[in-house]
Amino acid sequence: MSVVAAYFRVAPTEVAALRATDFDLDAFDEARQAWDEQGRVIDIDQAHEALHAVLTAQRFPVPVVYAGAPVPNTEIGYGPVVLVPPDEVRTIAGVLATRPTDEVITAQTV
Repeated sequence: MSVVAAYFRVAPTEVAALRATDFDLDAFDEARQAWDEQGRVIDIDQAHEALHAVLTAQRFPVPVVYAGAPVPNTEIGYGPVVLVPPDEVRTIAGVLATRPTDEVITAQTV
């Protein structure tokens, strides 16, 4: 079994609406399509392991790839939905902003 990773920028009201459906797969797919059309999805597919290894090797002070916590009982095909709270997103963004991408991902780190 393989795992893929995608990140969605969602508002608290959108999370609440999905919770109201118990993260029903059809409701999630419909929401994902809308987010994708709005440019609110980053799909890194199976690159999550490599990205995690690079960031871990560089001793990033916060988890980036595997941040957040699983939402119980939310199987959506590849595992549970994982929510990253807004304050954690702000912390991660702040840390990432201090390191230009070309310094993080180089020929030596991949």
